[in-house]
Amino acid sequence: MIKDKILFICRSGVNRSRTASLLLNELGYNTDYTGLSYADEKLPDAHIVVFMEEDHVGYIKEFFPGMLDNKRVFCLDIRDLYDFNEPRLTAILFKKIKKTGLII
Repeated sequence: MIKDKILFICRSGVNRSRTASLLLNELGYNTDYTGLSYADEKLPDAHIVVFMEEDHVGYIKEFFPGMLDNKRVFCLDIRDLYDFNEPRLTAILFKKIKKTGLII
């Protein structure tokens, strides 16, 4: 199990990243979540950063240069179509996170 802090980032930090953080936290992982607006406050403590959409990665690189340096970065490509903890979202998150190799 990964003990490094995993930070999930989506546009607002309300549905996707929050659901992902809860899902992995319940499995014993050290997680946190945020929206793009507050990412600069949480990125320094993260070892692994998981974005929900590719343009989120670009946003962080543009507005907070260097904050992703020396971090493992993943993008799940999950659009903002789901409510917090929606079963379909949870299933998609679990499948895509598992493909990254972050969970076994």
